[in-house]
Amino acid sequence: MSKRINIVLPDKTLAVLDRVATKGKRSQFISRAVLHFIESQGVSGTGYETPKPAQLWLPCLP
Repeated sequence: MSKRINIVLPDKTLAVLDRVATKGKRSQFISRAVLHFIESQGVSGTGYETPKPAQLWLPCLP
């Protein structure tokens, strides 16, 4: 299940996001980036099991 939220990003961040995420895949890319960041920082207790790295990024890239 997904939930719509509103966020504010700096213009530079949005420009980079538009270059790396295919059209219609922004939310998926942001979600996976956040989960990757949390895992890489060693934050546990999220209760979310993420896919393997290759499965994580390939669907989002152009």
